[in-house]
Amino acid sequence: MMRTLRGYAAVVAVALLFVLAGCGAGGTAGTSALATPAGVAWLPAVSGGGCPCTCVPPTATPEPPPVVDVTIYDCEGDITDTHWLTSTFGEVLWTPGNLAELRCSIGPSVLVAHVEDATGQPVENATVALWWPDAPFLPPEVQSCSLDRGVFGPTNANGDIGFGLGPGSYYSPPGGGPHVMWTVGGPSCLVGLGMLAATEHQHLNSVWLLDGKAADADRGYSTGAVVYEQEIGGRRMWVIRVP
Repeated sequence: MMRTLRGYAAVVAVALLFVLAGCGAGGTAGTSALATPAGVAWLPAVSGGGCPCTCVPPTATPEPPPVVDVTIYDCEGDITDTHWLTSTFGEVLWTPGNLAELRCSIGPSVLVAHVEDATGQPVENATVALWWPDAPFLPPEVQSCSLDRGVFGPTNANGDIGFGLGPGSYYSPPGGGPHVMWTVGGPSCLVGLGMLAATEHQHLNSVWLLDGKAADADRGYSTGAVVYEQEIGGRRMWVIRVP
């Protein structure tokens, strides 16, 4: 009887060592997930033994999804995500900062930028610039995003400015469009703007924040730019066209 009890105790002790080694019944374990005290060795696997689970190395913890600081609206006016944005408009990129919204627009061939202050009120005379490769050279104080060409102008009383687009603004995804936009004094650069080929001027309008800072004074316009007011979507805004 005493021998039987000793044998039973030995079996229980071995089973407990297997549990401590990460082979508990009914589960999957990885020893690297537990700290191993100095001087302690894991029990080796026993051929034909009673380890009831498969010990596998732990998988890496997935990275959290990136935080998107820009609200994106689809062509129906509903909030969507960057997957829709890139699958629809291709490679549209921006640097973090004062870009707040991107909105799909179908109809007028005008890129509209709207600028607000920290309280959500429209900002008049905020300077916005639009780049493309062979645009006129910009004054040094307007240059940004490592770019020295483009056209620019101030927002109107509604905080809006519109940049007229031409045939060279059409593009086809998955690449992005030929234009880059920024607000003078703001940190964000919006890359990949343009109109989708074979659409009715489908493009992205944008909303920018001025972080509560006073807008820059009117700096004038690039040489050769023609500026006029136009009503778009019930709003009057400045439209810039370059010959």
